[in-house]
Amino acid sequence: MPGKSSRFGPPRHGTTTADYARAHGLKCVEVIPPRTVSRTAALGFGSPHPLVPSWCPAPQPAVQIATLPGGRLLWPDCSVVTADDTLLTDTSFWALCDQGGLHRHPLGTRWLAPRQQRLRGRVLSLASDHANSSFGHFLLDALPRLAYAQKAGCRLEDFDFIVLPHPESQTANRLLAAARLTPPQLLRPRAREDFVCDELVSITFPGAPGFYPPELPAFYRQLLALPPAGGHRRIYLSRQSQTRRRIANASEAEAVFARHGFETVYPESDPDVVRKCAEADFIVGVEGSNFTNQVFAPAGGAVLVLLAENWADLPYVYSVATAAGKRVYALTCRAHVDPSDRRSHWTNPYDLIVDCGELETAINAMLGSVSAAN
Repeated sequence: MPGKSSRFGPPRHGTTTADYARAHGLKCVEVIPPRTVSRTAALGFGSPHPLVPSWCPAPQPAVQIATLPGGRLLWPDCSVVTADDTLLTDTSFWALCDQGGLHRHPLGTRWLAPRQQRLRGRVLSLASDHANSSFGHFLLDALPRLAYAQKAGCRLEDFDFIVLPHPESQTANRLLAAARLTPPQLLRPRAREDFVCDELVSITFPGAPGFYPPELPAFYRQLLALPPAGGHRRIYLSRQSQTRRRIANASEAEAVFARHGFETVYPESDPDVVRKCAEADFIVGVEGSNFTNQVFAPAGGAVLVLLAENWADLPYVYSVATAAGKRVYALTCRAHVDPSDRRSHWTNPYDLIVDCGELETAINAMLGSVSAAN
């Protein structure tokens, strides 16, 4: 394809950050070497789920930081593209998730380039796919890149702009304030807008998509000065205010939660969700962004994740729990619609029906095993 993505279409080339920096004599710092995260072991209840026992140790690529003269951040997810129109694939969730392929990458939908905004001076990108609209991806994939930048010796005052897509939520605003990220230095990308930078500092994707390392919960515990252990709350992180992946028979399931001392929390509207999770030793919820608030909980204790039988995605909740040192339990529930519907692949849009007898068994096992261990 002729031309450049600054006029039409996606970037014309793609390679890894280290290979590009090496070929062009650019500065590239390896902050974390390649490694493997430990197996996410989960005790399953309900119908056997094919994914529960299959999460083996996940190879983690190195985390690297590169300085790119004339670097660009392309809409819709601020993908990192060099001045000569090369996509740095290892900064992207999609390229890594598809093992180097780009057939589902958001840039594949670009035809005409959007407006270009010039950012003068030095720019740090903390951007990650979906972070502008998904609290979970903002929490797990975007903001934690700040820790790697700081580990490489970067300071906030070293940059004229810091680009960080983020959703509009009370918790996101609290995290940004704690990290001292405020306008006008902090930029939240607008729709259909590319950034063209004098000098761009970019960070590769922090690990493997869906598999999170121990420094993730440690970053938030330090950022918010959270207690390291000793929680006493029991929390049910509800998705009933969401439009998908809710509990179809919520009143029955919530009666079970209440009987075991779990308080219902709606993360998207509760201003105290961080404090409540920080005081929780047991957390229950349906797999999804709301459940990522468990990252604020102290080490120890356990989580119980509810999965629809058609669930087919990465082990976000499981690996966050493992990184935080928690026991993990899973309850497979019946999908509210036909699980063979092809729309369920990767999007998991359907509600689930909880068998309350199996829920009782799973909760009793979770509470009993942790009590026995103590």
